[in-house]
Amino acid sequence: MSSSGVSVLWVGGISNGDPANSSPKASTSGERFQIGLAKGLVTAGAKVEVVGVPPFPMWNGAARFWIPSGLRDLGTGLMARTLPYPNVLGLKQLWIAIGVFFAVIKRGWSARIVTEHLNVVVYNSISYIAAPALVAAKLMGCSSVGAIADVPLPSQALEGRLLVRGEARRQVRLIRKFDALVVLSNLLTHDFGRNDQPSIVIEGGVYPEDGACSPSLASAGAKMVVFAGSLNEVSGIQLALEAMKHVRDPECSLVVYGGGPLSDLVQRIAATTRNVQYLGMQPHETVIAAERAADLLISPRLPDSFVTRYTFPSKLLEYMQVGTPILANVLEGVPDEYTPYLNSPCDCTAEAWGAAIDEICVDKVGAFRAKADEGVRFVLREKSWEAQGSRLYRFLVTISARAMVLDL
Repeated sequence: MSSSGVSVLWVGGISNGDPANSSPKASTSGERFQIGLAKGLVTAGAKVEVVGVPPFPMWNGAARFWIPSGLRDLGTGLMARTLPYPNVLGLKQLWIAIGVFFAVIKRGWSARIVTEHLNVVVYNSISYIAAPALVAAKLMGCSSVGAIADVPLPSQALEGRLLVRGEARRQVRLIRKFDALVVLSNLLTHDFGRNDQPSIVIEGGVYPEDGACSPSLASAGAKMVVFAGSLNEVSGIQLALEAMKHVRDPECSLVVYGGGPLSDLVQRIAATTRNVQYLGMQPHETVIAAERAADLLISPRLPDSFVTRYTFPSKLLEYMQVGTPILANVLEGVPDEYTPYLNSPCDCTAEAWGAAIDEICVDKVGAFRAKADEGVRFVLREKSWEAQGSRLYRFLVTISARAMVLDL
């Protein structure tokens, strides 16, 4: 097979761009990750095709029954073709599995005709998407690459409904079946992959144009601390609310943006707490402007033995790009290269967080702002989607070469 260039079929949960045909609960960060990397690969010179499976809540008599196929322009000359399916439990999974299988077979066959090696990149290890893609890739002599951003929680594999337990266990087993992995943390490969399974850590990326503005200067007088993101148990929002009780500066207040299961809790606390304000879901541009104007951005996610071990808080990259000081706990899933640009409390208690907020918001000599400015330069240089796509391109070159050697 030809060794020139890199050819990729990307298979993942990408909507067709029609709000009526995608779930409002679907992870926008997951879609941004996939599109960012796919476009980065194109910029690096790869030949990329995208097959998307639009996420949508299961039909219950009210939601949409039939999810149609579609085309979506992702930019950079990249189109995504989305698969249709009936939105009924069981039939949905079977229909998608068949669609994915034949999509890989069709693309794999065209690759064989022109003697090019095809890399089939599958986002996550959802069984009815990953399993048929793996089988088809094997049949067509393609390399299979799992881009694993989510691992089922231990509770899903041990508790809950039988279908949930079975699916969680299948997803974990399928991780080992890929020829190579793209992971958010190298600990995922260590704990779930094979010893001979090549992997690369790509925790996320940024578009330089999203932060094409000089970092704002610290505000005078009132100090603004901003939390932006999902309001759930994992985000650490409860720690942030508790920490504000220990902030001594009367001019310092926390502004919370976002929604989720804990939004009602945040709203209740904000209504009765002087230094907490809840603004809910706001346009992305509004949130970015607030992050840039803030004195401090916080990512209070608490370290645990699972979620923060295998994932990367994508909000950190957005925070770093705007050039405002950041306070975050030390997490296993955050690579050491980020440490010089982040600030961490002495421990994960509300008291320690309160003290750190007071210190950083004052920033008497500008040391925290200088660290944030260095962080901007770091992410634009090392973590743009163009840079990450180039890294993935080089990785796929080695995977393709390895496969061709094994074919000889």
